[in-house]
Amino acid sequence: LMFRSQDLEKYVKEVSELKQNLLLVNKSDFLTLDQRKAWAEHFRKENIKFAFFSAITEDEDSIHDELDSVSNTGTEHSEQDSEEADGDEADTDNNKDLQKDNNVEDPSLKVLSSTQL
Repeated sequence: LMFRSQDLEKYVKEVSELKQNLLLVNKSDFLTLDQRKAWAEHFRKENIKFAFFSAITEDEDSIHDELDSVSNTGTEHSEQDSEEADGDEADTDNNKDLQKDNNVEDPSLKVLSSTQL
């Protein structure tokens, strides 16, 4: 792993034994489920705590939250909001494979957003 800093991990433990390190695998939406499984196996074997992350998942969560709040409050959106939502729908359509791959029994293989970390 090119960007894993074992010196940083050691320093964190020197500061406090209660602190833990977490290797955050960013842009995980580019990984297939099989690739995430392989990385998870490697991290477990090396005793590395890890999480898969994607900002795209974050965007999808925000879209769903906004849609839920709109439907609950009955707030109307402008035409510009509708056009922006259409673009967001295209982004969501592009990530259906990720959503399908995210339906796994092992929670450590899911791609998380910042609200889920």
